[in-house]
Amino acid sequence: MFLTAHTSVALLISTKIINPFLGFILGFISHFLVDIIPHGDEELDQKIIHLNRKDKFIFLSLIGFFDLLFSLLLVYLFIKYSSINNNIIWFTVIGSWLPDMFWLSIDFFKVKFLGFFIKFHTYMHTLIDYKYPIIYGIPVQIIFVLFISYFTY
Repeated sequence: MFLTAHTSVALLISTKIINPFLGFILGFISHFLVDIIPHGDEELDQKIIHLNRKDKFIFLSLIGFFDLLFSLLLVYLFIKYSSINNNIIWFTVIGSWLPDMFWLSIDFFKVKFLGFFIKFHTYMHTLIDYKYPIIYGIPVQIIFVLFISYFTY
């Protein structure tokens, strides 16, 4: 899933807890649980596999930039209209982002001793082995974010 989907779940979690460290842990765990849901962005890997390292980095950076921008917009709106402690919000959100940040760092810098993390992350993505094109994946993720946001705000 894109960070925006993970952010929406993290914001929902932050409405139910009072401890930022618990929020961080639950945000981290929620990332893997949300990744179980087939989300239609799997074909991105196939589209960039032929790219060299620099072009792959640029392509993923552009997607990541807009995804992060939408995620930060969700957080901004949530902070603006909620009375929840900002530490709880940020710890939970960062916890939900961390697995993808680890994955990107491990993959890009080829950190071999952390391969177990890549295997686990991939396993969670393939637990329900159903794939569909990104043309459906983006609307599914938008609907997911709207659905979770309905229960958050």
